[in-house]
Amino acid sequence: MNVYRIWLSLLALVGCGYTDQYTSAGIPNFHQFPEGWHYPPGNVPGMYRTGLPPTPAAWNELRQFVEQSGKRVTKVVLHDQAEGDESPAVAFGWTVIWVPLPPEEDQPLTVFVQPHKRDVDRAVDIILEAHARGDVVVWGCKHDRDRGGIISALVGMRLLGWSKEQAWEYAINTGLRWELPDLTAYWIEDVH
Repeated sequence: MNVYRIWLSLLALVGCGYTDQYTSAGIPNFHQFPEGWHYPPGNVPGMYRTGLPPTPAAWNELRQFVEQSGKRVTKVVLHDQAEGDESPAVAFGWTVIWVPLPPEEDQPLTVFVQPHKRDVDRAVDIILEAHARGDVVVWGCKHDRDRGGIISALVGMRLLGWSKEQAWEYAINTGLRWELPDLTAYWIEDVH
């Protein structure tokens, strides 16, 4: 039995209370940031988290949800190109910026690879700079749970003044699996 199978077995035993949610066209875990969160109440206009739309219809639905007349859309992609195609976003005229972070769906052992602080900081900086410019900002990874959760928590800390505890609670409540060794280690060691 290899290390990956052992880790998956442990994850299955521990479990996770979050259930993926899908839009009518099948976009995983789409929501306005920080939807339903209480630090502070309400959402931030023009900021969205989302998993990768799986079909052309889902891409069109995402476009309808986020585009606003006269505003540029910046999409920060946290998965690698092998995990998902972002060409529809490019075809829409959106600015697409890749900042792939582990763990990668197509490389299972990356659950043991801690993200580089410079990459995490870059993703957060891009999101906040685009928001400050007045862009609509969309970010996420393939499912927008783990990598999207870490980045969203850090955006909440910098933009909304969340404490580290509030940000971690938000990330867990929106799907971050605390059991992932790479992201938990990053949170403990690199988030202050």
